[in-house]
Amino acid sequence: VQQNSAIEGSTDKECIRTEVPCSEKPDQLLCRFAKNIRVHMVQAEESLGPTFGRHRADRLYWGETYALQVDAHSTMLKNWDEEAILQHKRTRNDYAVMTNYPSDVQAIDENGVAKWQSTPMMCASHFEGEMLRFDSNLEMKMPQRLQGSPVLQPFWGAGASFSRGHRLIRVP
Repeated sequence: VQQNSAIEGSTDKECIRTEVPCSEKPDQLLCRFAKNIRVHMVQAEESLGPTFGRHRADRLYWGETYALQVDAHSTMLKNWDEEAILQHKRTRNDYAVMTNYPSDVQAIDENGVAKWQSTPMMCASHFEGEMLRFDSNLEMKMPQRLQGSPVLQPFWGAGASFSRGHRLIRVP
């Protein structure tokens, strides 16, 4: 869901764009996978915020095996998809939703590899009006026995969530 401003002079850019048109250079990553990308465009001034944007994104589901919801300003690790699928399988729970607020982009080196082996933890929260806010998002090194496996926690993080695709139908 692309929520860009339509106001004259806006510097918002298209989410799905290439520096060179696909007709001239079809081997670009976005060109190779263009048939797998669906975009719902909304003027930012009419978007109703990120929660409704996530709802709109969920409605683009067409029966894929997995579903990822991630903030647009995120940077992905190399082979993130293979790692996410592997970790999801380690839960041994077809209904598991792996979710968190992603680590700082500085945690990724120029090759797309994590610089350190820690994970953000959502530890404490409070209500701010009707919205639940997290007090901290500490990076913690996981104990050896938990490394490579998701850690059970009581919160859903809006920054990123990964699950089997059927979650979008069963829990809209």
